[in-house]
Amino acid sequence: MTELAPKICKRCGNSYVPTARCQKYCGKQKVRGTCSWHVAQEITKKWMAENPAKMTEYRDKWRQNLADDPVRYQKYMERMRRKDLKRQGMTQEQYDAKHAEQRGGCEICLQPHGRALCGRSKDLAIDHDHETNQLRGLLCDDCNIGLGLFRDDPQRLFNAALYLLKYKEIGGHDLPTLTMAATQDRINARIVEH
Repeated sequence: MTELAPKICKRCGNSYVPTARCQKYCGKQKVRGTCSWHVAQEITKKWMAENPAKMTEYRDKWRQNLADDPVRYQKYMERMRRKDLKRQGMTQEQYDAKHAEQRGGCEICLQPHGRALCGRSKDLAIDHDHETNQLRGLLCDDCNIGLGLFRDDPQRLFNAALYLLKYKEIGGHDLPTLTMAATQDRINARIVEH
């Protein structure tokens, strides 16, 4: 087969050179004008939309296989951790140091692990500021997702805390004092545990 000249993808604007392995497939792209990654994504999305029952069956089978095999689960979690660390620009040593600094718990709720996957706990998620990409701390999935849903807005979070306290029995305590006291008690209890 002849080597195809580099092309510019009409969707992403990136230059790509079809490899020998996909030369036959990429030769068809003279009409499409897109790189093989975009073509594969379109094919996958179309198949998923046309076969929702098969996708659900596939996901359930994958989760069950993962839950039944502890070794496979451990390898999967290690692979996901490496991928997450690389994406966040953090080394395993930095993660371990931060984990030790937080005494092994979420920085917000003090829970020792993330959301359960296949009945087993996950490592804590690496939280970062979406505007500056600066790493902040390690959080359980619930707290990390919660911050995202509140758009990392301290005023919204404060208003939500006041809202929850408003509808609880507060026994005549001053709201800021009650909040600070409860937080300090939780932190002290966590320190005593370790």
